[in-house]
Amino acid sequence: MDTNKLLMIHAYLASDGSVFCYKYNKGIDYDIRFYTEDKDILNLFNNLFCDTFNVKMKRIKNDISKLGCYGLRIKNKSLYTFLTDKFGDFHSKEWKIPESLLAKKKSKISWLKCYFDAEAYVGNDRIQVKSINKKGTKSINKLLLNLGIKSKVYGPYKQKVGSNYYVLDIRGKQNLKNYFKLVGFNSKIKTQKLGHVIAGMPQWLTG
Repeated sequence: MDTNKLLMIHAYLASDGSVFCYKYNKGIDYDIRFYTEDKDILNLFNNLFCDTFNVKMKRIKNDISKLGCYGLRIKNKSLYTFLTDKFGDFHSKEWKIPESLLAKKKSKISWLKCYFDAEAYVGNDRIQVKSINKKGTKSINKLLLNLGIKSKVYGPYKQKVGSNYYVLDIRGKQNLKNYFKLVGFNSKIKTQKLGHVIAGMPQWLTG
């Protein structure tokens, strides 16, 4: 099994996916889902999943009209068991970066790139990631610094509904250039937007 592809799958599921089981009157369902607004990322994830587990996920019926995004789903107890045994909890507040599998620089980059594909917002002067997972967000901060990319974590911030959230910011032209050069995105849309942001920033805006 390709460890790098497995790490990419973990990053996508930890950010914009779900791995869970639930009881109902006929038994227990083991469910794996992934959601995205980017069709290219949808296809990339499905191909990664198929290459790794030799099975493709299926599109969720009427996903765009019901969810406002693309969705993939598979019910499979063996895959659920494998993923949770390997990585633990995938809940938004509980997931952890699989540090034992990130010894190589390539692995760190692959994980970050996929996570940022799903969760990062590219603004006019920054990359921003919001998460209710405090430990996970601080782990990303350390992982970025390990690659020479400075970021800061702010929060907690209260929400009217749900858990408090944290914000990771990458600001300053050099930090954004470092991210663009060292990590980047699989998403063509975010790659293009970040390129335009960096090109339009004055040199003195360092952070």
